[in-house]
Amino acid sequence: MNLRPEFVATINKNVKEAERKSAPVLKPALKKVPTPKGSLSKLQGFNLPDNSVKDRSFFDLAASSLGYHEVLNWIMKKVTLLDVPTEGMAKVDKDSEVHEFDEYRMQYIFREIFTEVQENQMQDFFDLFEAKLSAKVTSVELYLIIAYVASTETLQTLDFLHIFGETIFNSLCGGQNYLSNARVRTFGKLLGVSERKLLNTVRELGVKDESNLSFEEFEMVFYSVFEEMESSLAKSSLTGVLNQKKEHKMRTCKSTCNIF
Repeated sequence: MNLRPEFVATINKNVKEAERKSAPVLKPALKKVPTPKGSLSKLQGFNLPDNSVKDRSFFDLAASSLGYHEVLNWIMKKVTLLDVPTEGMAKVDKDSEVHEFDEYRMQYIFREIFTEVQENQMQDFFDLFEAKLSAKVTSVELYLIIAYVASTETLQTLDFLHIFGETIFNSLCGGQNYLSNARVRTFGKLLGVSERKLLNTVRELGVKDESNLSFEEFEMVFYSVFEEMESSLAKSSLTGVLNQKKEHKMRTCKSTCNIF
């Protein structure tokens, strides 16, 4: 399951356009003057045209506040094109513009965003994240799976876990302070991780109660899984460029990408 190129291109374009509009307009100086030492510190937080900005991946863009809102705007525009009763879609949080979707709309969105998506993948996703009372999934949960797939394409699954791990855990556990092993396995299956791999990782980490995992244990398990997955993919790369970019992103993303 991969992101459709047209979806990636649209979100890339929209985020960069939004960044351009929100960037400060710097008036050109009338004459060239010496630049005081340390003056660039005043521009921290702005999108300066340096290499770190040019080399951003789609995951970097999506895992920002602008990226989050652009993805949700794209989803809502697509959903409103459906000529079906509005009962299958409802706004559940006016402040954050979070919406709920029924299974029909969720499947439609999946097919518009992902390539080679299987029926069982969509069903696993719906079963995992559906709200128990409304039998719907939220736009935030749709966004999370988009962000995960984006992270796999650029070896940034560890970034994904660091940024969104707690949000995912809370969505999966349904208000409990633990996550059942069965739901962990289903979540792993959705991400393409085999049950045997997860079970072995849980045992290797010495989790006390294998039937129920705390957030810290959940995070440790998937950190181990993602780290091994990234290392394996990095070793198979013909050059070290992609891995170097990943290391750079790990140093910068943790303090700047959180949107929840």
